[in-house]
Amino acid sequence: MNKFLFLSFLLAVTGCINKYNPPEMVYIEKGTFFMGNNNGSENEKPAHDVTLTRSFYMSKYEITYSIYDIYCTKTNTDKSTDRGWGRDNRPVVHVNWFNAIKFCNWLSKNEKLKECYTRKIINNKEVWFCDFNAEGYRLPTEAEWEYAARGGSKSKEFKYSGSNKPDDVSWYSNNSDMMTHPVGMKKPNELGLYDMSGNVYEWCWDAYYDDFYKKTPLKNPMMNTGRNRVKRGGSWKSSLIGLKNTFRNSDFPNPDWAYDIGFRVVRTAK
Repeated sequence: MNKFLFLSFLLAVTGCINKYNPPEMVYIEKGTFFMGNNNGSENEKPAHDVTLTRSFYMSKYEITYSIYDIYCTKTNTDKSTDRGWGRDNRPVVHVNWFNAIKFCNWLSKNEKLKECYTRKIINNKEVWFCDFNAEGYRLPTEAEWEYAARGGSKSKEFKYSGSNKPDDVSWYSNNSDMMTHPVGMKKPNELGLYDMSGNVYEWCWDAYYDDFYKKTPLKNPMMNTGRNRVKRGGSWKSSLIGLKNTFRNSDFPNPDWAYDIGFRVVRTAK
């Protein structure tokens, strides 16, 4: 192979390595739904009507190593470990909330969309702000996440996302062999979203408060500031309770050690 052909081959290979397909997105029409569960834990009460005034797109699958590794390479970010379970089409884990929102901005920039997140240092602390009118990628609010998990306007009121039978839609403690699995192997929910119950928890934008439902706004509810951030959906090590559409949980925003938390992305529809 001559020098010209070798360089062409090298550029082609490098291009393939750094090339990615944008997340496949599902359109979710705005609407009103009954959020929470009066028969659930205290932090799920009271169940109440919530109206989302913005339609949005949500990624069909949880973000996988196949695209997150490219982000890490491009931004000189340390790649998160896969714990020996495999990469490619498995949901990324060991990714904290801050890296998730930085990934969203990177994805927006690469697709020439207005970035949703801006960063400021206030009292020596890193504080992030979200522009929900921007066209770029972001994390879902907790309300958007539950609305989508329930099936949006197509909801059949399943207990888990897409079924009342957890094994149909979820990887969890009873069937996961205590590890993640490639995305999209179980049945989708009513909207065509996969793995909303189980596989990995998913970061939301909101700060977490136990009593938020007792004082939540009824339109586009969210909580911007707080110590912990919401994670939803349960994971490969969750019991049945953690898989429920209404189950609420949270974690510190910067636990790189969290081997059961990943995320998916959304975009506000215009």
